[in-house]
Amino acid sequence: MRVKWKIAALAACLLLLLTAVCAAEEAADLTDGCRFKSSGTKFKYTQMTDGKYTTYWYTHEARHNWLTITAPGGSKIHGLYLCFKNMPDSYQVQIGSGDNWRTVAEGDTGIYHAFYAFEGGVSAVRIYCDSDTRQVLGFNEIFVFGEGEIPDWVQRWEPAPEKADILFIVAHPDDELIFMGGAIPTCVEEGRSVAVAYMTPSNTTRRSELLNGLWLLGIRRYPIIGPFSDSYQKNLTRQYNALGGEEKVDAWVAEVIRRVRPEVIVTQDADGEYGHPMHKILSASVRKVYSETGRADFCPESAQAYGTWQAKKLYVHLWPDNASLFNWETPLEGFDGRTGLEMATEAYTLHVTQRTSGMSVTETGAEYDNHRFGLFASTVGPDVTGGDFFENLDEPGEDDTERFELPEESEAGTEERPAEEEAPGGTEEPVPDEAVTVEVLTVADPEADPSEPSAEGAWIESDPELAAILPPLNGKGFLDEGEFIWSSDEQGLYVYVGEHLRIVIRRSYEVPDKRHPFYCFTADIWCDTEAGALPSTVFCNPEKPRSSHDFVSNIARDNRVVFATSTDYYTYRIKQTYPTGIEVRGGVIFYDEPRRNPPTMPNYDTLAFFPDGHIESYPSTAMSAQAYIDAGAYDVYCFGPCLIRDGEYTDYVATANTSYNPRYAFGMVEPGHYVAILCEGRLARSKGVQMVYLAKLLKDHGCTLAVNLDGGQTAVFSFMGIQLNQVDKALPHGRKQAEILAFGVSEQVGTYQIGP
Repeated sequence: MRVKWKIAALAACLLLLLTAVCAAEEAADLTDGCRFKSSGTKFKYTQMTDGKYTTYWYTHEARHNWLTITAPGGSKIHGLYLCFKNMPDSYQVQIGSGDNWRTVAEGDTGIYHAFYAFEGGVSAVRIYCDSDTRQVLGFNEIFVFGEGEIPDWVQRWEPAPEKADILFIVAHPDDELIFMGGAIPTCVEEGRSVAVAYMTPSNTTRRSELLNGLWLLGIRRYPIIGPFSDSYQKNLTRQYNALGGEEKVDAWVAEVIRRVRPEVIVTQDADGEYGHPMHKILSASVRKVYSETGRADFCPESAQAYGTWQAKKLYVHLWPDNASLFNWETPLEGFDGRTGLEMATEAYTLHVTQRTSGMSVTETGAEYDNHRFGLFASTVGPDVTGGDFFENLDEPGEDDTERFELPEESEAGTEERPAEEEAPGGTEEPVPDEAVTVEVLTVADPEADPSEPSAEGAWIESDPELAAILPPLNGKGFLDEGEFIWSSDEQGLYVYVGEHLRIVIRRSYEVPDKRHPFYCFTADIWCDTEAGALPSTVFCNPEKPRSSHDFVSNIARDNRVVFATSTDYYTYRIKQTYPTGIEVRGGVIFYDEPRRNPPTMPNYDTLAFFPDGHIESYPSTAMSAQAYIDAGAYDVYCFGPCLIRDGEYTDYVATANTSYNPRYAFGMVEPGHYVAILCEGRLARSKGVQMVYLAKLLKDHGCTLAVNLDGGQTAVFSFMGIQLNQVDKALPHGRKQAEILAFGVSEQVGTYQIGP
């Protein structure tokens, strides 16, 4: 009898186990069988369903864009995982069909990887942009699931913590892995509330990669991602300019700290690890801001929004004082016995675009010891034991301290809270700002770097060559009145500064390999876009814009243009039998005939200029000429290919033409700051450059977007009406053209002589 009971009990257990296994069956991936349809786009949907975050799909810019996803026959959609590339101002998740769509969720535009579940399953889902403004809707990836257990790798983010135990704040995606080793998974294992912040996502693909990596490390609170464009400038002054200035960086850092209220902050090396200027700037800002966020008058906007906050400890990677080594080699139970360093290494493999960067957690991290951190400042005294971010602090747990809120403004102005007034939500008196003691455990001054901008016109401080010749400039880097012109063929330096325009052109001799040296002309152009100083197209003869031709320098002299370049040589397309591409000049459509399936030379991609100073580039088949005009573009060239997009190489660069030729490309660091690079070729002194090396020059110069324009015997740079580069013996002035890309006007053009 007892044996029968045991058999029955065992059978019951097996039945329960079988039921549990069935209930936990993983949901089927329905993505490949789904039907996708959108508002007017002709792009390939496979770009968002191929499992590659490096590819993407997006709509044209329009009002009320939408994307519908219909389940394959006999199936229903139970889960939808969206990985956004282009986030609209607002969107809704709807279910239904035809004209009968019902909103079931309002999209969170702050979270780029979002999951939506549909109880009982639905036949179709629509992502609908409900804004009345023109929007682009785009995705790196979309995954559609049937009934069952959603895979663990699908991210279901919660908002950033309102009270964190520790904040890791870095410049770029993967810096938190390479230079901080196993710190994040170790803190997760300890049960700490972890916040992570990045100055820049670098680009949309790398934003997805950082989210994938953090999710693997057990982070479930969405990171804070800053508004800054990624760039690598030659010095800190230029880097600050590229980021919008020191105050903008400090304000963002202060907002992050006040928003998540960490007990401990960890940031990057003061010397930028391998010298990266964005690493340096972030570290300097965190070190400065750390002791200021407890003051209500410092960056008052974030103090008003989140209250003041003073963190207790600040650690800096490789800081020499009060330094200790941290152990990332301890097996972590929550990660199946793998160590923190092993988890960081695995997370780095999800940063697919960085596989060819030469960086790694184990090698680069060892070179710039990702185990070593120094305690820069503390309100709880120095570490004694070391190797523990939370030494001298309480155990992890929620902090019940109320935020100190700024008083509301009265009609007479902002009133101070009386000292005896009860703290909001508590019974104790508020602690005055000055009562917080911050012990800085070093004599170093985080603001003492002489290369940081400290005065108007500081963009030249770290460039002795320019500092020696330029007059005082105003806060925007221009002159209050008049113009300044300086040039030297011997130095290969050409400078113009006016009231709304600044141009610095440098000639350099590049030797990427012994057989193919070349001369390179790099022009940095800053335009005061608020004053309407924008790049423009100037015709040889506006009355006959398609037939009158002359050399670039002649057109520049005739029109008093300070700096002029060749363009896409659109006049070559006249009377051709093939489609001529998208060509818009001054808001007027010249050509609207993109080459189809796929676009090829000479109209791979567009280069569109907009009144706010930014530029855009798309495949020539992506938008009509009228669509560009409707979006606000005033000039659109068509040549290509696009070499840099979102600060990273485009797919074309990996398979680019390997021949050595004269080449010319135009890019943007940020709106109003442009870079034009011309590489001579087919000359005794200059052999030419490969397309991939041209792309490298643009990326190294900080371009977030760059497009190849017509090179060969067409490419010409003209400064003050004088041609700077050599072309060849047969065409010493290049080909005659109908137009130039023009910057600035000066009455001295045509009479100014370049010095020796």
